[in-house]
Amino acid sequence: MNSAYKNNFEQVLIALADLTRHQLLDLIAARGQATASTLATTVNVSRQAVETSNRSQ
Repeated sequence: MNSAYKNNFEQVLIALADLTRHQLLDLIAARGQATASTLATTVNVSRQAVETSNRSQ
């Protein structure tokens, strides 16, 4: 496994280990798409937290 692939794979696993991120990904997968506001309301976090969570990984 090359270094870049391994690093990306590890980042995905780290993101999925976070319960809130996992819930957000489940919602996006179920709906196909969703706004940050919709996700925030459903998961009960702020819109800013959703946007930050999606950018940090």
